[in-house]
Amino acid sequence: MAQAAKSKKAKPKAAQTAVKDAPNWPLLGLAVIGMVLAAYLTVMAWQERLVAFCAAGSACDAVLSSRWSTLFGVPTSFWGFLTYALLAAIAWNKRNASQWKAAWIISSESTPW
Repeated sequence: MAQAAKSKKAKPKAAQTAVKDAPNWPLLGLAVIGMVLAAYLTVMAWQERLVAFCAAGSACDAVLSSRWSTLFGVPTSFWGFLTYALLAAIAWNKRNASQWKAAWIISSESTPW
């Protein structure tokens, strides 16, 4: 009787580490949205134009034109675009056990504390 109870509780190891063959659609969707927004901000910074819904002299204009808005002479939004592109690449690959770990590492390392 005890062996029958044990065999019912024991699950095959393959079933515990099941992996889906499709991309991670939620992560991919969010990464693509981030890429679009970061690309827009980068293009506006390179063309030295005002961002939509951001009036001259407003708080968002002060942030986008501050000395902290660039890193190594490149707009910070460009670095954000690269980060979102890397997250999209991770999401596009077939799911594996370490996909969320890789996404967490990329997003946490690119965020200044």
